[in-house]
Amino acid sequence: HSFLHDALPSFNAAYDLTMLRAEATRWGLRQPDWPRPLVVDPYVIDLCIERGGLGPRRLTDVADYYAVPLDNAHDAAADAWAARNVAVEIGARHPWVGMSNLSELMHSQRGWYADRAEDWNSYARTAGRSLDDPSGWPLSSGLPQQAATA
Repeated sequence: HSFLHDALPSFNAAYDLTMLRAEATRWGLRQPDWPRPLVVDPYVIDLCIERGGLGPRRLTDVADYYAVPLDNAHDAAADAWAARNVAVEIGARHPWVGMSNLSELMHSQRGWYADRAEDWNSYARTAGRSLDDPSGWPLSSGLPQQAATA
């Protein structure tokens, strides 16, 4: 699948990349060019085009749904391979995803994430929960905001 050749497969990239940036900052490490990460995020793709609101979204659940082996969950290498293989399986099941160029897929993932964040935020505002940053994919712009309570 051509979209994986130049991209970082990351399951729930908004969390992983935001944490990676925060830790690199905390430890004073040299960082990548954050405004330009090229990411394929099977979490966002699955959530928005395949299963909608059905079932849990942990990597183990999504890998199982796509019949992708994940023998050592939470091991960085095992999780990275599973994320990559889930992305490949999604591309096989949805050829328009698998045949997308990376620019198109990045644009779609940003839109899908923003739509889901707005849906969540509608609920979060009524429940006093943390708000998601609709522009926070693949990298959050900051700390979550707390919804104002009525």
